[in-house]
Amino acid sequence: APGGIFEAFAHDIDAAASAPGEGAAIAATASRLRQFLDLARTGVHTLDERHLQPRHEGPAQYLLHSSVHITILSVVWTPGQRSPVHDHGCWAVIGVLQGSEFETRFARVSQLASERTILSESVTRVLGPGDVTSLKPPHDLHCAGNAGKREIAISIHIYGDADFGSRIRRSYNLDHGTIAQFASGYTKVE
Repeated sequence: APGGIFEAFAHDIDAAASAPGEGAAIAATASRLRQFLDLARTGVHTLDERHLQPRHEGPAQYLLHSSVHITILSVVWTPGQRSPVHDHGCWAVIGVLQGSEFETRFARVSQLASERTILSESVTRVLGPGDVTSLKPPHDLHCAGNAGKREIAISIHIYGDADFGSRIRRSYNLDHGTIAQFASGYTKVE
């Protein structure tokens, strides 16, 4: 399990996420995540190495902490890995610990039916170590991935849900306008 620094961070995030009002919870969580990333980048070992290992069949999503308010994951991307366009169904605060990640956000142009939609790309940006972004429904459509060509990218994801891995979410096929449901689950720690 992660050490004392991470446990203190998780406790602070639990408190931040229970702040009255979703906007206040997101802002407090983002502020605390920036502080944690700054400390981690100074060389303080904060996470168990088992939660930083890549998988070649897709990004690794290791469960670091869950409570009644939140789920915290480490997500490890090898070069070239990317997610499909997806939503979260809850607020999310994401910060880059190592490497660089791209994030492309999307907006719904029209909803054709419950299983079809048209999306348009709104913005793409590259996030480096210490950068933090947040998403809040209904503006939580994005895809993300490793922006580097050689280096593994690692990010910390905090979700406003007690068991994010079991949450039924949606992925979007841009070519066909189709929507599929999925639950992301968690990567087993070896």
